[in-house]
Amino acid sequence: MASRTELAEAALSGDSAAWRVLVEMHSGLVWSIIRGMGIYNADASDVFQSVFVRLAERLHQIDDAERLPGWLATTTKREIYDLARSKHRRTDPTESIAEEPSTDPGPDREVIDAETREQVLAALARLPEEAQQLLRMVVMRDDLSYAEISEALGIPVGSIGPKRARCLEKLAATPEIAALARSL
Repeated sequence: MASRTELAEAALSGDSAAWRVLVEMHSGLVWSIIRGMGIYNADASDVFQSVFVRLAERLHQIDDAERLPGWLATTTKREIYDLARSKHRRTDPTESIAEEPSTDPGPDREVIDAETREQVLAALARLPEEAQQLLRMVVMRDDLSYAEISEALGIPVGSIGPKRARCLEKLAATPEIAALARSL
């Protein structure tokens, strides 16, 4: 498996396969931040696409491709803040732009987050062990590359994304997640 640096260099030279691997390698990180900040549906897809458009535009400016996860995390958060600002402008153009959301959740938010976490973990426990392992590695750990996940689980790198999608569909179909979705 090629390193991030090798993939970035290949992608910069026009290798579309290297670009796809680079995106797959980091999509779990980007999705985990998007979901972790409470962004769903079309907004989530828009943020995801915007992040990788920014990467395509600025990949040549990144000196150390091994630091790409940090760059992507920062860019994802900025895209989410930009989305929030643009929605605010559309809904009330006479008010000034709100400050970036506080990172200090209030007590109500902490209770809701704890309940949500419990529901997600209960739903995750309903899945087959292989699905649980994959989702824990891809969604809950942003420090692992697809190559590391591939090695740990003994599955090809190219099948991680499709398997992740199927596992997330199964997770979404559990009663706990269906109830959670109805409550949002």
